[in-house]
Amino acid sequence: MLKSSLFSGLLAKKITKENPDFGKVINYRKILTRSAYLKKHPTVQTEDGIACCDCGELDIKEWGLLKRDDIKRVHSCNFCGQLLFRTIDRMPANDDDELAELQ
Repeated sequence: MLKSSLFSGLLAKKITKENPDFGKVINYRKILTRSAYLKKHPTVQTEDGIACCDCGELDIKEWGLLKRDDIKRVHSCNFCGQLLFRTIDRMPANDDDELAELQ
């Protein structure tokens, strides 16, 4: 067991050095999900949206993890910079389905 955990630790470090995006994905998984954030801070849910747990600001910015249009999103306070939560935006499987719903 010790050898396997040691090997996996060394393997993870090697992969991180070879692929810098791997570290971003590992850190992304450490950020609370939106539902976990709302459970941990029940007072941040307002009629106007979700507020920052530190300063109470409603101005929340989001960005893609690896690129601008990435489905893995990180949300932070635009006022104090606190990382708040993460989400995954599911994209429609087919553009034709989306067009059919609009008509």
